[in-house]
Amino acid sequence: MAKHERGEAQSVARSGWAFAAVIGLGLAARAVYLDRLPGVNGDEAWSGVNVFEQLRGQPTFARTPTGNLLNPFYNHALLAASWLAGRPSFAALRSVALAAGVAAVALAYPLLRAPLGRRGALYATALIAASPQLIAYSRFGWDTCESGLVTLLALAAAMRQLPAHTALALLVALFVHPTNVFLTPVLAAAFHPTLAPAWAAMPR
Repeated sequence: MAKHERGEAQSVARSGWAFAAVIGLGLAARAVYLDRLPGVNGDEAWSGVNVFEQLRGQPTFARTPTGNLLNPFYNHALLAASWLAGRPSFAALRSVALAAGVAAVALAYPLLRAPLGRRGALYATALIAASPQLIAYSRFGWDTCESGLVTLLALAAAMRQLPAHTALALLVALFVHPTNVFLTPVLAAAFHPTLAPAWAAMPR
């Protein structure tokens, strides 16, 4: 019996190290060579120029080239990061995206622990950390870069059966980018009467 328990403990420890490695590598993939890989793209350059014109007190654009209103959460955070940098910098330009990406990984477990249990929340955290799309969103200074974080907030609120919090998170998501409207049916489905009991019955 003791041998079986030792083997089970070793298996749990190995799993813990594996999860830690996946999450650690996911965080590293978001941050390494942020100032030069990949090369800056047109949308990032547009945001950077627009922000530095704001800092100089010059007229700036209130909408993106596609006609969307500027994401206020991204724009104000980028203003602060650019002001702190003091000069144009690719790292500062992408710092908001990096912060949002790291926050999504850091908050996934505590936000999802209640509805999904320890195991489900840990798997979700690892998937978020290793997601190629979310890694890319952490490395590009786009106004959509906060979509992963606000999606997590909205889903966590919905799975906790908190309608007011879910509605607020969805509103924030729409300010981040209008295409986040497609979260609406997913969030609505979370309130289906059969789902909450199913989550409650999951192993913890």
